[in-house]
Amino acid sequence: MPALPVATDFTGATRTNLQMKTTFSDLRGFLSGLLGADGTVATALLTLGALGAGQIDKAAAYTVVVGDRGYLINATTGTWTLTLPPAATAGVGFALALRNSGTGNITVDPNAAELINGAATLLVRPGFGGVLVCTGTGWLTIGGFAGEVQSGASDSTANRLMLVGAFGWGANDTSSPVTTDLDALRTAGFWRFSTGAVGAPETTGLVLHATRNAGFTTAAAQLQMVFGSSGAIYRRASNSGGTWDPWVTLPQISATGMTTLGGNAVGWTALTIADDAVGSITLPRQGGFAAITCNGATANPNPEFSGQVYFDGGSSLQIIKDSGLAGLSANLNVVVTDVAGTSGTDGFVTVAVQAGVLKIENRAGSTKTFQVTFS
Repeated sequence: MPALPVATDFTGATRTNLQMKTTFSDLRGFLSGLLGADGTVATALLTLGALGAGQIDKAAAYTVVVGDRGYLINATTGTWTLTLPPAATAGVGFALALRNSGTGNITVDPNAAELINGAATLLVRPGFGGVLVCTGTGWLTIGGFAGEVQSGASDSTANRLMLVGAFGWGANDTSSPVTTDLDALRTAGFWRFSTGAVGAPETTGLVLHATRNAGFTTAAAQLQMVFGSSGAIYRRASNSGGTWDPWVTLPQISATGMTTLGGNAVGWTALTIADDAVGSITLPRQGGFAAITCNGATANPNPEFSGQVYFDGGSSLQIIKDSGLAGLSANLNVVVTDVAGTSGTDGFVTVAVQAGVLKIENRAGSTKTFQVTFS
């Protein structure tokens, strides 16, 4: 590219016509080299090295040259290395864009011992990209370059991008990371365990581990919840000394409204029974108490058809009505024989206990709803 003519080449009093033609020709050559020869904006931006003014596709290892200033290098396929020119050659402010449009990884490698973002290389994963800028001694990046990504689903190195499924988040039923020692677990997330896992309340299952305070390396301030393969749910925490509390089984409400507390099945259910019909409830356990409320959810409950009974639904059938509350259970009978809809007294409700079953026969004269609570 010709040098830019000096100012006196245009203003000198003794300049001849031929000299002026030469000066203007040199000026055009200079501008052509600076902005391109066709006078278009696109060519001017490309020639100046404006960022994004041009694009080149690459599918294999490539070394950037100074003429690539401002270009978007589009990595279309493959896993390969993009080598940067010496920082001193590129100069301060030299910039180009990089986009990994393929499915492999692109490694950006500065010249010799020079660094990029303070590291020896930059790994650009599929779908990521950004701008590479020369500082004169090294390189920095601007924009959406992905940071370092986890090496695996249980990699807990600080400042790394999480993989899908890392620590069990977003994983399917087989891709959660595995732990063999729940007592020694220190990394938060969902973990699978199986036979032989230390500290597990069941043979197989999934544990949710949480660290209540960052930076703890002992068991102190830890919390775990296990979802066992049996369907049971357990919880435990560690104390300030790092010792785990015993596992506690959490109560669960079944589809029938039952739960287990202290080894006893308790809960409630509701039956709507037509007149001269029978409703059946599977007993949550062999013996216990059942509180029966007739139409308790309505504006006019029926105390005469309500009451509390003790039952034994085992091999020796027994049922006893609590008659200690005045005005309650006046029209509620209890029997140890089976009922079929019209077995009991008309105008009464009859509660029968059979092996493993509590039956309510409604002969109250209309459809009734019975809320039954086991305790």
